[in-house]
Amino acid sequence: MGWAKYHEDNVEIMNERKAAMQSYRKETEIKIVCTGILPITNIIVEIKEQPTAPRRIEYQDRYIVCKDCGRKFLFPAKMQKYFDKMDWDDPKRCKCCRSYRNTRYLMCSYY
Repeated sequence: MGWAKYHEDNVEIMNERKAAMQSYRKETEIKIVCTGILPITNIIVEIKEQPTAPRRIEYQDRYIVCKDCGRKFLFPAKMQKYFDKMDWDDPKRCKCCRSYRNTRYLMCSYY
């Protein structure tokens, strides 16, 4: 809805919009009534958690097939532990394919 040509009509439009906004705000108002009286009984909630032992994972060297070239590469236990600590997924590419992909990405990126 646009604005009218005359000032009186614009004032009327503004009043209609204000009324619409006030009715919209009235629907969403929440009134909280406090009597100032506290309950006589105390409510006690106990949350008991089961103690869990820290999960111990034994890492072993394993071979993974590269996603790009299809060759097997070693994923040592030490690196597996580091990847788990950093919350990373296992690598999908061997070192050669990874470096090739990174260089290609750097050459094609624009700043």
